Amino acid sequence: VAITTKLVKRLNPAEVVIVADDGTNEAGKRGAESLAVAVVTICKSVRIIFPPSGINDARDWVRGGATADEVLAVVHAARVRSLTLGKEAQQ
Repeated sequence: VAITTKLVKRLNPAEVVIVADDGTNEAGKRGAESLAVAVVTICKSVRIIFPPSGINDARDWVRGGATADEVLAVVHAARVRSLTLGKEAQQ
């Protein structure tokens, strides 16, 4: 997590998308959530996506013929995580 957050700080992207292991892998979900919690403090928008059912991880997804349009559809459907300040904190 520390190395990834350092890289995100250096690159300063507007959005980060975390590709977790398949949705049935609890360790993969926890790892993705942990990374999202760390990254959302330094990036405006964070999303976690999972490969389609039956595909283990991002590498298998690409090897299986995933297209950019398919991956982007999953990205756009994913919930955006961000830190927002309430009106009281902004004043």
